[in-house]
Amino acid sequence: QVGKSTNTSDVSIDSAITINGPITVYGGVINVDANLASTATTGDGVVIEGQRILQDNGVDTTTQGADISYTAANFLSTADSESLIVINGSGANRSILNASGGDITINSSFGGTSTEGGADRAISFITADLITSGSGSISLTGDATNNTNSSSTAWGMQPDDTTIQTVSGDITLDMTGGKSSSNSRGLALDSQSIQLLSSSGAITVRDIQPTGLTGNYYGLYLSPSSANAILFGANGTTVPSSSSNVVIEADKAAFVNQPILFNTSGTVTVRPAGASFSSSLDTTLLNIAS
Repeated sequence: QVGKSTNTSDVSIDSAITINGPITVYGGVINVDANLASTATTGDGVVIEGQRILQDNGVDTTTQGADISYTAANFLSTADSESLIVINGSGANRSILNASGGDITINSSFGGTSTEGGADRAISFITADLITSGSGSISLTGDATNNTNSSSTAWGMQPDDTTIQTVSGDITLDMTGGKSSSNSRGLALDSQSIQLLSSSGAITVRDIQPTGLTGNYYGLYLSPSSANAILFGANGTTVPSSSSNVVIEADKAAFVNQPILFNTSGTVTVRPAGASFSSSLDTTLLNIAS
């Protein structure tokens, strides 16, 4: 264990850690600069809790079936552009979280009053893979509600070149934008790519309007970098086929610029979070494989 649960001092993990039991890290800003490997097969494998968690340069976190949990909370953003949980690869070296059958849980939320300034994200993944097997599930919650920056974007999650993959376990993304932002969105990809892959687990994406909205909520925004670069279900290689049911839930949703592929024999549902859509919905670019 690194730090106590009450620790708010910054922590840097500079040397690789491999142990038989759980790895637990508490701190303020936590820099994960070296690989973390737990050989635990059940229960907690890797638990990291802080105000921000920054894992860059292709660093990996793995277990042998135990759970992986990252929680970031109570950070007050400054005038800089800041993301709370960052998992980034470096070139061909992807950053990987692999629970090998355990659950992966990512929870990220801003604290109170923020300084006006740059674009803020609760979750940012670039060149990253989140993988589990068996019945292991993957759950991501990015909540920018309490980010009070009104002059720039405040989004729940913005990924690029990211894969999230299960076998029979569910994949759930719950994303909420900033309540004060002039451009509030839950999940947004702007000429970027993501694969949400599962053989049979349910895949659910929710874009949630923040409570106490005083800014402008624009909703889910999916703009692939190329045709089918945003993909749900199977990619034909690591997941050969899929029977997953896919649900996209948002009162406002934009599917723009390039086709978005749903490659599953399961159902595909696009529905409002409330009673009805609050803006017109164009599904022309939804490519649903037969």
